[in-house]
Amino acid sequence: MPVALTAVPRTYAELLRGLQEVLLKGQRAIDEAWVRTYHEAGRLITEHILLNKDRADYGAQVYNASPATSAAANAAFTSAPSSTAVSRFCSQLQN
Repeated sequence: MPVALTAVPRTYAELLRGLQEVLLKGQRAIDEAWVRTYHEAGRLITEHILLNKDRADYGAQVYNASPATSAAANAAFTSAPSSTAVSRFCSQLQN
């Protein structure tokens, strides 16, 4: 952001007004940067999902192929997974 060349304020009122303007401009620049950042992040995520949709669909098919697998996953991951629950889930995936 370029620095504006303005005269030094002579009165308190001019100083106050100048500070308010500078702070407002800075806050607007920050807000615009946040919006651009989150918009770009969302765009990248969306494009990645759309590009790899066929892989995601395949994963859903594999995961939903076995009711036992789905039940094991729900049991393993609905609470904090223990190593036993995760091992049981992984062994059912291999079958």
